[in-house]
Amino acid sequence: MGTQEAISYGVPMIGIPLFGDQRVNIQSYVKKKVAISLNSISDVTEEKLTSALNTILKDPIYRENTQKLSRLFLDRPMSALDTAIYWVEYAAKYGNFLQSPAVRFSWWQRRLLDVYAFLLFVVSAVLLAALFILRKIKRLLFGLRVYAKDSTVIKSKKNK
Repeated sequence: MGTQEAISYGVPMIGIPLFGDQRVNIQSYVKKKVAISLNSISDVTEEKLTSALNTILKDPIYRENTQKLSRLFLDRPMSALDTAIYWVEYAAKYGNFLQSPAVRFSWWQRRLLDVYAFLLFVVSAVLLAALFILRKIKRLLFGLRVYAKDSTVIKSKKNK
């Protein structure tokens, strides 16, 4: 929740991604100029941390972008608690209506085996068609030759 809280309060961030999706998340904030990323915990030095702090505190673009993102984040028709209450009541009221259509699929459809089979068929058909066309082109270019045991040409389309 740290990044959401920082955005909510309009505070620029210095991120040190440790695992999981943290690297992707902090990079998206770096692109928006609301954060600075220090690559890993083993990379953090006093100089890098001081430089990041000075940049965050002295460059107004970080504060401005974070304030703008905060306004976007907080401008919603209902508060987060009211939204959660609404959806819990909605689910309780309508029950199975919110159920995923996937529960009515067979096991092989849920695992997308029908899609994979179709894709395999299409790829195989394209490869076979390409092979057929290449063989036809090869025969047109080089002709069909049949050799006897003594390596002399018996029949050739080009020799006719």
